[in-house]
Amino acid sequence: MADNRIIQRGKARVLTASGTYDAWAQVATQSLRAKHNWDGSNIKDSAGFEFAWDARNTHVIITVSLKLTGASKAAAIANGAFLEELDEVVLADFDLPWLNSTGVGGYYTGSWCYHEGGTIDLSNDQPGGMEVSLRKFKDPTQNAAQFTTPS
Repeated sequence: MADNRIIQRGKARVLTASGTYDAWAQVATQSLRAKHNWDGSNIKDSAGFEFAWDARNTHVIITVSLKLTGASKAAAIANGAFLEELDEVVLADFDLPWLNSTGVGGYYTGSWCYHEGGTIDLSNDQPGGMEVSLRKFKDPTQNAAQFTTPS
């Protein structure tokens, strides 16, 4: 949240990974790490020299570390549940627009896919933690297809 009493000059920085997740209410984001991926292939000529490159299935995988918080113990426990395989997760209110369902410039739009599972860590001396991996394809059609069952 911006403080209107403070004037800042210099280069802009993104200092937060806070936003909302429709899959988990009242969780606190500890960290978010993003990795840009694609399947690549090099095409060689008859002499074995590379002359073309191909990138397909461009996507981003984010790993989010969350703390299981809530207005009550029951709410925190309810949030400490694994999602179903390939569930849709909608992110909103993040500073970086490609994290949100609106995407950027027509790319990275739609929901994130819970695609590799997650972990839950419990301890006697601190709030429980959860780490999840979510994927979103650059191409909106390809991204939407990961949530449908082929007939």
